Amino acid sequence: MIGGNAGRGWRARSRRASPPSPTSQCPGRVQSWVLAVRPRTLTIAVGPVLVGTAAASADTGRFDPAIMAVALLAAVLIQAGTNLQNDVGDFLRGADGADRIGPPRMTSLGWLSAAQVERAAALAFGLAIALGGYLVAVGGSYYLQAGSLGLSAIGAGAMIGLLAAAVLAVNNYRDIESDRRAGKHTLAACMGGGFARAEYAVLLLAPFALLAALVPLADMGAAAAMPLIGLPWAARLAWTIHRRPPGAWLNGLLAETAVLGLAFAGLLAASFGPQRAL
Repeated sequence: MIGGNAGRGWRARSRRASPPSPTSQCPGRVQSWVLAVRPRTLTIAVGPVLVGTAAASADTGRFDPAIMAVALLAAVLIQAGTNLQNDVGDFLRGADGADRIGPPRMTSLGWLSAAQVERAAALAFGLAIALGGYLVAVGGSYYLQAGSLGLSAIGAGAMIGLLAAAVLAVNNYRDIESDRRAGKHTLAACMGGGFARAEYAVLLLAPFALLAALVPLADMGAAAAMPLIGLPWAARLAWTIHRRPPGAWLNGLLAETAVLGLAFAGLLAASFGPQRAL
């Protein structure tokens, strides 16, 4: 909720934040909102719904496209609201300095006001709740389709969750220095860069190791190996973050990690289809 006290609070704190760069060119109102939502990370919300729906359909033979569509929209709205709140939240903490290497923050650059972004985040969360924001992304999608919650959905949800966490790990590794200055206590800021790089590698590779658990949980055969197609890709990303120093290139790594997560989710969802024939 955004009341009078909240408005006065952000105006007072904004005086401590870095001013917009004089060379920054506003891309226009529509493009500013697109950048604030950070569409590259929205794939984090898509994968879980696909996997949960596919697992439920494979286990029960039930599939309701309307339920999937509503769950998908709610998940995307939650992720969009989170991105918007992160944009304005870092501005209010003064975390976005001139040396920021992440993508541009609309609030810090002055292209959107803090009040506008806070209202947009609240709207996104409100719409998500109205559509079914009570879900757990994979397990919830499975439950809505199947009417029950199976171990295969829990196992698949753990895999997708680990890859989503890998995206956040890159984000926090990239922002270690600015987060420390702002007093933002992320795991990476507290534990250091070496830990953050190791965390990222574990989060990327663990889902592939967990695939073996799906064979008994979901009565799957060779189809469970389909997501292994992405293992060399994941290994390359894990190696890259260890051999290159932090820099603006991490923005590309973050986006590629999100794409890997979606690709893994798509392959995992597809693997539930042919399982009965193998």
